[in-house]
Amino acid sequence: MLPSKKNRWEILLFLIYYFCLNSDAFMPNCDHLLDKCQCHSTYATYYADIKETSKICLKMFKQKMSWADADKACRKEFSYLTTNDFINTVPAVLGRNASTLGEPVWTGIKRTPNGTFRGFYLKTSNYPELFTEDTDDDGFDQWAKGEPVHDCAAWIIESGHLITLPCETKLEFVCQNTGFPVYPVSGTLACPQSWLFYYHSPVTSKKCIRPFSFHPGTFMDQSEACSNIGGTVADIAVYLMSYNYLSRLNITGFRVSNNGGCIPAYLEAVVGGSDGSINCSHTVFICERDRQNISVTVKILPEISSLSNVKDGFLTCDVSFHGQTISNLEDKLQYIWLKDGKPIKNNHSQFWFRDVPNLGSALGHYRCGVTGEGLEDTYMSSEASLDWRPITRDCNPNLLEGTKWLSFNYSLCTKYLSTIKNSKIQCPESFKPLDENFCYMTYKDKHTYEEAEEVCNKRSSYLMDLEAISKTLLSKLELFSTYWISERRPSEWFEEENHSILHEDRQTPRCITVKKNGERRSLQYFAVR
Repeated sequence: MLPSKKNRWEILLFLIYYFCLNSDAFMPNCDHLLDKCQCHSTYATYYADIKETSKICLKMFKQKMSWADADKACRKEFSYLTTNDFINTVPAVLGRNASTLGEPVWTGIKRTPNGTFRGFYLKTSNYPELFTEDTDDDGFDQWAKGEPVHDCAAWIIESGHLITLPCETKLEFVCQNTGFPVYPVSGTLACPQSWLFYYHSPVTSKKCIRPFSFHPGTFMDQSEACSNIGGTVADIAVYLMSYNYLSRLNITGFRVSNNGGCIPAYLEAVVGGSDGSINCSHTVFICERDRQNISVTVKILPEISSLSNVKDGFLTCDVSFHGQTISNLEDKLQYIWLKDGKPIKNNHSQFWFRDVPNLGSALGHYRCGVTGEGLEDTYMSSEASLDWRPITRDCNPNLLEGTKWLSFNYSLCTKYLSTIKNSKIQCPESFKPLDENFCYMTYKDKHTYEEAEEVCNKRSSYLMDLEAISKTLLSKLELFSTYWISERRPSEWFEEENHSILHEDRQTPRCITVKKNGERRSLQYFAVR
């Protein structure tokens, strides 16, 4: 069967005319990669240290927005609300009027949502971190007096102090990033296979591109070629502007020499083609399209309850793309881990418990998240709880019975810890165990009721009540003997009509006599006046 017209275009374009890209097109991120990663043309460049080893890109938005809308606006430009303490440089870098320095601007610092872990503030950057107040005297990263109060934080640029405001308040804001790869990035989730993601196109432009060239004398309908692969022909002028901007930044190997300067060569430099693979006689065009809709599922594996060895165990942040695993793209993904809502210093797909100082500190609630080149959002897993502590047993303190264990569901204990077992009862001298909660001693010498109470009290004990005797001790008592019983039990325990005398006077001492009816023992109880 012959391939369809569309498939023939795909084969022709990819095998013959598709640019051969250099390795710089595979840059994963721009942390500390100052040469091959640059700020977008709409952002101002700022170096956070004197040696200029840490680049920061800033962009001021004068349009006032709520915190959520400001955060969304930054993420659309693959940036985040500024969180660093260089906010005092904003007027110089961004040219803000001195008259407005006292007005607040949103920052990326926000209190965690309502729930179990509410109460601390996070810096919501690409790599979230717990916000801690600075102790230096410069005032930056410090709360203003009386703060924090609300969930969303803002900076007063003039003083550098942080304040909090209701998140619905509309303020100006600053977006921040660390720069973007100079060349288009291949193999991203944002674009279909064989397409490149280009950060340096205008912020409102389509970001997925495929560049092509053909020799003189070869005819190609550019519109049809792009249409057949789901794109449109890009305006070459946009990419020439990118060349003009990037060529001024002294990027090693980027600028085209003067004697080789022509539109095909400029475009080849922009898209990262191998130097000299095309010449000025070639015709170059670029197809572009919007980012693709993606469905990303993130979950923590294995299920914590199925771990067989905790100490040497680990959790994996498992990512699937449209239901398919994407292990081949793992180097394109950025991972984050949260424990009890707080970021963990781990940016790998696996979290090993052996790296935790002690197993007890590993107990908590875990989530992992993933983002990647060309993605605005971080996709988070559901929460996985690592809580191997057995549920504490409840006891029932009672004046008469002492402390008594209530029933306990031993299945609540995990296989990682030994199950709780009932402690073997240790009875005082001369006492005998009756059940898991009681010890008893029978006195055969006779006493008055008051004397019997005193004897028991001296042994840190009490006279046994009728119910306990009838349920547990009846078979051990001597026949036809008479025993004192506790008088402090509620009278509603005695419900038969012939015991009405006990209802009339709860303080009357009570006695029982052990009798035998056939093979069964019974108790006869009465009041002594």
